[in-house]
Amino acid sequence: LILATYMLVQFIQTYLLEPLVVGSKVNINPLFTIVSLVAAELVWGIPGMVLALPLLGILKIIFDHIEPLQPYGMLIGERIEPRKRRIRSTPKKG
Repeated sequence: LILATYMLVQFIQTYLLEPLVVGSKVNINPLFTIVSLVAAELVWGIPGMVLALPLLGILKIIFDHIEPLQPYGMLIGERIEPRKRRIRSTPKKG
């Protein structure tokens, strides 16, 4: 009973809460977050789950900056516009 409860809590945390919280902070679609976690776990186990989100974030950045791949970046999550630089100008004297 204790093991089943622990497994249920772990499942809810890993597959539901973590993707929603982490995905919202880095603007990644929760569906892609869950899919990448599951796929990485199937391929590499626990270390794969640790590396899944950073790798997905790297892919998103690459896709957002390469013109032909931008539609794939939009599928992974919202496009983040680069910050606009402030141009400091000196006031005109006169």
